Amino acid sequence: MRLLTLRMSEGWSAYVSSQKPRIARLLSLGCLLLLGQFGQAQVVINEIFPNGTVELKNITDSTVNVANYWLCDFPDYQRISNSNLACGTTNLPAGAILTVDDFMTIDPADGEMGLYINGSFNQASSIIDYVEWGSTGHGRASVATAAGIWTNGDFAPAFSMGESLEYDGMGDASTDWAATGSPTVCDENSNAPVCDVEGGSIELEIGGTSTSICVDGIGDPLGVTVSGSSGPIGQWIITDDANTILVPSANPPFDFDGAGTGTCLIWYIRYESGLMGNMMGNNLSDLTGCFDLSNPVTVIREEADGGTVNLEGGGNSASICVDGIADPLTIEHQTDAPNLTYNYVITDDVNTILAISTSNIIDLDGAGTGVCRVWGWSYRGLNANDFLNRPLQDLQDADCSDISEDFVEVIREAADGGTVNLEGGGNSVSICVDGIAD
Repeated sequence: MRLLTLRMSEGWSAYVSSQKPRIARLLSLGCLLLLGQFGQAQVVINEIFPNGTVELKNITDSTVNVANYWLCDFPDYQRISNSNLACGTTNLPAGAILTVDDFMTIDPADGEMGLYINGSFNQASSIIDYVEWGSTGHGRASVATAAGIWTNGDFAPAFSMGESLEYDGMGDASTDWAATGSPTVCDENSNAPVCDVEGGSIELEIGGTSTSICVDGIGDPLGVTVSGSSGPIGQWIITDDANTILVPSANPPFDFDGAGTGTCLIWYIRYESGLMGNMMGNNLSDLTGCFDLSNPVTVIREEADGGTVNLEGGGNSASICVDGIADPLTIEHQTDAPNLTYNYVITDDVNTILAISTSNIIDLDGAGTGVCRVWGWSYRGLNANDFLNRPLQDLQDADCSDISEDFVEVIREAADGGTVNLEGGGNSVSICVDGIAD
């Protein structure tokens, strides 16, 4: 399947033709042949010169190794790896051009050129591109027709010694080829179509291109702005973080609270009429037509998760000496909501909130003797001071708020020498020093 040049710009962009006539012909050959050709049509013949120069172009978005591909102007054949390359490499990058300049002499008045992925020249599954000019019925025309990449009886115009035969990037008909007196060796063809659209750049109204929301049943509408875009038609697309289309057409402000946890990407697209592939379940890489995508805005959807807490090095219990000398304890936590705020709640042993710390280094020496508990708190949009001296359960019940599953217990004690006395009472006794134990 011939595709137009893939034009990458800032963000995602492409310019790909929608080959409806070609697809119809392929369908008539049966599903097996259709799948085979779609998997192979990665490189096309781009320009042909009378002096034995042939230009190929990679029309995909990934590198293709063409070392074992063959050129055919029946009855002459030549393997790419055995050819002299005027430019390009056999490991052909996306959108790149490779030019062979030592193919057998090409007759500009009447001839053909086929491109094969292997040396099975009579097999339709092996030929991936073809053109004939000057007349019809050349040696490999029937193979190309069987492969669905050429129409029986069709032929491109002849060209002269000072010209080249250029492909316009549009399809597989003779009308997609034209003789030109301005050959473009190793460069884009002069008749290549131009896609003049710009997706522009987008950002959140609050600034930046990434944010997180709390999935708690309360809406979190996000405004997004676009700048620098141009083109006839514009719309918003929502995908997951693998670029699978979730919502083909959307309008800001965007509220993803009901989508559950995960990550969404917001895109803006500008395109010309004829865009195909923009449907739920497709990937952005399935889009075809003249279009350009903006950069994405990333929205991370999280539920509050207090997770678990423990002392640095392990354990959930410690005792400190209340003596005016600091006894800092380092608390570690684990949470599944790393983008939400995480603080540490200090309660007494009946879970009344005494203090809330933004630091994980906790010093309770000044609190006097007793027992404290240190909890993890995951939340967004709450004022910690509103919860002081209230039950811990109030935090658990608040919107977008979750307390850790466990706590670190801190026992605060002061040194106490106590009292002493002799067994039986009294605080004084005398002994006889006579060598006999007393």
